[in-house]
Parts: sequence; structure tokens; C-alpha cells
Amino acid sequence: MIALCALAQLVLRAGPTAADDELLRTPTEPLRLDLAAPDDQSRRKGPSALLEVRGWAGAHFTESARAFQGRFDLVAIIDTSKSTRHGSGADVNGDGRGSHTSSGLLSLFRRPNDPADSILRAEVAAVRKLRETLPAPANRFGLVSLRETAQVASHIGKPLQWKGALHFIDRAEPRGRTHMAAAIRQANQLLVEAPDDGTPGRQRVIVLLTDGYPTLPVGYATRDAIAAARESAELGIRIFTFALGLPKNDSESRALREAARLTRGRYLALDRPGNILFELPRLRLTGVREVQILNVTSGEPASMLRVFPNGNFDGFVTLREGRNLLRITARGEDETLEIERVVHYEHSWPHDRNARWKAKRYMDDLRIKLIERQATAQLVREMQKTRERLARELDVRLDEP
Repeated sequence: MIALCALAQLVLRAGPTAADDELLRTPTEPLRLDLAAPDDQSRRKGPSALLEVRGWAGAHFTESARAFQGRFDLVAIIDTSKSTRHGSGADVNGDGRGSHTSSGLLSLFRRPNDPADSILRAEVAAVRKLRETLPAPANRFGLVSLRETAQVASHIGKPLQWKGALHFIDRAEPRGRTHMAAAIRQANQLLVEAPDDGTPGRQRVIVLLTDGYPTLPVGYATRDAIAAARESAELGIRIFTFALGLPKNDSESRALREAARLTRGRYLALDRPGNILFELPRLRLTGVREVQILNVTSGEPASMLRVFPNGNFDGFVTLREGRNLLRITARGEDETLEIERVVHYEHSWPHDRNARWKAKRYMDDLRIKLIERQATAQLVREMQKTRERLARELDVRLDEP
């Protein structure tokens, strides 16, 4: 078994980024760390030394809903105003030709931007990626389009409607101005009126993507947007605001900053709008900033460690023969928690046919997981060799008289 510490980490791995430092710090509830697997003092025996570690970490939960951690009702507000037709600075459609973001004189000397790489398309692609990291039906989604009026594109709890609405927004023609207050109030209404599915303690969140400032109603757009965010706070709804293409310390973005502060959400300014493709899927909805998994016995960290927006995390560690001490660490804004688990491992090869069938099925499932998580070709080949050896021995055994 190769050392997993040599594997490349996934994009979704835990750890602070440069963008994290730009996020407004807000008060959080006490951090919590729960481990789903493995159990303490558990024993493992078999041909594979790989062990999956799974759990949840976060600070935003209610005492009566601990069994339902990491379940969210989320409304994404997507800016479709006229300015979102500009280039995002990223290759959104993957054709190898990224767009530029300049709309001034410099743009006269550059080729026209591909509409498929616009800010609007980047917003839609980022929201789609965020959706993929939050499994349904545990997490439910709604959509609101933002321009001179706020329009409900998809109600919460209707995945087929959500998919079609996102496609429709992706093909929409950007136009109009920005009525941010109307969009926030519309999102509030969607969350409050979401159907009851019998899951108590769902966390309610708004993710607001925009490349500008509130411009409507004329004269008091900022004040009205802040008032709408205050209504969100009173309803227990948190708002995460993303300013696309705006300076980090822009005084004009007061409404976005205040919306995050008042609701105990977060604010992030991206000078390059296309960066939303990478930042939104790394959003931390539960207040956890980093998760680490370490096999203290071997000194090897977990590989393919993933931390999802809803606080769920998983990763693989390589066990050594005998006793293994695993340490899982979660870090929030101002708090760090650790859990330790002891796992005993015995490397063995199955000798009877039934045991080999079970081992083969386990290796098949493990191989699929590794492929899905973009494991290195070397590790996948190693898993494949073990699987093929089991298959050969099964064939030989079945051919015996």
C-alpha cells in the first residue's frame, strides 16, 4: 500500500485560503465535532489498509436538532442585471478561451468576450457546483433572479423545477438594474414558506451573488437592502454575500457587508468575478474553517480529505498493522476541537470463497469511491490489482472439483 500522504489533495480539501482572510469575522456558536466512523477501539481485518473517516463539524446548529446537523434550506440569489453580460475573466464553458474583465479602453484592443464566459454564466456554474456538494434530499434549494425586480425561479423542495430554472437563468439576457432589497425579501419568503418535511432544526441560508450595488429604489437602495437583511436576521436566516469584481475595501459595498454582519453570515469580495467558480463550492455554511485527519501512529495525514459546505467531511487514512491512533481536528473562528479514535488493524487475506467474494465487493466499492474522488492513477491501479487477484482466485476455486 502506498503512502497516502503522497497523494494530491482534492480541490475541496479543508484549509484556510487567501480568500478566507477577506471574509468578515462574525460571532459564532460553540463549535461541535461529531464522528460517524470509525468507532473507537474498533478492529479491522482484511487485505486493504485503507480506512474511511467520516463526520460533521460546525458551529451553527440547534440543541434540539443535533441528529439533523448539516441539513439546509438554501436560496441562491443570482444577479441577472445588465452588467453581468461582461466577461468574468474565467473560462466558464471550458473551451480553452477565457474572457477578460476590462470594459474600458483596453477592451478595444482585445477580442470580444465569449457570452458563454460572462459573469452571469460564471454565477450559474458556481451555484450548480455548490448544489453538487450538498446532497439531496437532506438539503433543499430555491432560486431567485435579481434585476430591477426579484423573480422566484424555483421554490424550495422542488429539484426538477430548480434544475430547469437554473438552465433558464443560464440562457437569460442580462438587463435592467439591481433591486437587492426585493431579492432578499423574496428569498426570506421562500425560506419561511418552505414545506415541512418533518426535519426539525433546518438551517436557513441565503447566498447572494452580485457584481454591483443596490440601485433600486432610487435614493435609498442601500438603506432598503440593509433593512431587508435585518428582517432576515430576525427570522434566523443567515446571508452569505459575494461581491464579484468589486474592490476589497469598496465603501460602496456597504449593503453587502452589512447584510452579512447583521445575519452572522459572511462577505467576500472577488476582484476577478470568475473566481466565484472556485470560492462558492468551498463555502463553509457551518462556521468551520478547517478539518484535519491524522494517523498519529504513522504520522500520515488523510488523503482526499473533503470538507463540504454543510459541515460534512470525509477522507482516507492508511492503517498500520496493530494499534492506530487517529486524531481528527476541527477549527472554527475562535475554537479548536479534537477527537481521537483507536483502530486495530490486522492485514489478512481471505481463504474461503465466501470471504473472497465479500472482500472483492468491498474492493470494488472502494475503487469506485477513489475514482469518484479523483484518486491518483497509482492508487487506483493498486486497488485494481488486488481486485483482480481476488477475482482470479475465485475463478480457480470455482473450477476446482
